[in-house]
Amino acid sequence: MSGSISKTYWRLLVIEHDQAIAAQLCNALENLNLPEYSQHRQDAGGQGTLAGFKKTLSPQYEVIASLEQLHDLDLGPYDVVLCAAHLPDGHGLDALAFIKGMAPDLPVIIIGDDQQGTLAIESIRAGAVDYLVFNSGTLSMLALSVAKCFAHRAVRVENRKLHENLSRSLSELAVANRQFQKVIERLERMSRTDELTGLANRRWLNLMLDDRWAESARNEMPLACLMIDLDQFKRLNDDCGHHVGDSMLRTAGEVIRNNCRQVDVAARYGGDEFCILMPHTEPEEAMIVADRILTAFQQVVEASKENDFAVGMSMGLSHSGLSMPMSAIELVRHADEAMYVAKSNGKLGGAKRVMVRYRHRESEVCVLPYTGGVLNPAPDDHLTLKRVDFRQAG
Repeated sequence: MSGSISKTYWRLLVIEHDQAIAAQLCNALENLNLPEYSQHRQDAGGQGTLAGFKKTLSPQYEVIASLEQLHDLDLGPYDVVLCAAHLPDGHGLDALAFIKGMAPDLPVIIIGDDQQGTLAIESIRAGAVDYLVFNSGTLSMLALSVAKCFAHRAVRVENRKLHENLSRSLSELAVANRQFQKVIERLERMSRTDELTGLANRRWLNLMLDDRWAESARNEMPLACLMIDLDQFKRLNDDCGHHVGDSMLRTAGEVIRNNCRQVDVAARYGGDEFCILMPHTEPEEAMIVADRILTAFQQVVEASKENDFAVGMSMGLSHSGLSMPMSAIELVRHADEAMYVAKSNGKLGGAKRVMVRYRHRESEVCVLPYTGGVLNPAPDDHLTLKRVDFRQAG
């Protein structure tokens, strides 16, 4: 048989060694029908509603005479306890302490005499719901006191249920918030990441460029920018297909990411062009990064042998202390100009694929091929891009 049998009575535990007094207490409550407290009542539509009272219960009693019997008793089934102030093997306060330890929500009423005024205070402080002096008037007040205890217990049970539901809801909300935060973080990463290469995208690069430029200008810190273009990429993409081209872009992105420093901002600039922003970086340090990327990419391409195209890299470097840009946009443009010189140099059969843009003398904008070591422009080893009178240009 499934389901549960509905409760039809309320249970009273009387702890009193005097059987005559115990009988009087039970008789005083014999006609006390208490409302059953339902914690899971449903409305007509089957939806859960606030808990409440749904029917009345008749009393059922059990009488014990000592603390020893109390210690052997399961307190779970009982709704109210009436306990004498004095027991043969102990005190009513001892019984109260045991009950509160085993069943904190079980209401206890202490029954004493009018000579024990201080005991009433101690009982209430120890957790008794009420203290009644046993006399003829007590019996008429007993039913009201028990009904009050029953109602108070129902409220405590409901409050605990509400607290449990609230705690559960807060826990679920905390889990949902963590999941939501993870979604936000993932969306933020997606918004600033190039899907194909895993590097930063152009939008994020522009934001970082403005931020790093402002920091460099404010603190007079060096700032470098490296532009990279893949040689022979268009031919590879056209002849071998976009899937091969995409694979090459992913390879380039992985090489760049693995050989950059943590402080650098590496991004896909567009198509087969990449840009690396290097804050707090001197020219020689920037060229070490460039050389490391170029060497690693050549090794990966040579090892793959997936096609006959000699895909390589052409690089252009600009630096706040060399090319003297007046803005963040100029810093990138200077690196872009040097990169195209490096790319043109490769098409003409030159082996120097890294070019550094700088100011030479007072009126020349030049690019210097980097061959390793310390940057030291030689008069016969640079290409003049244009002549500008910087003194007049301000």
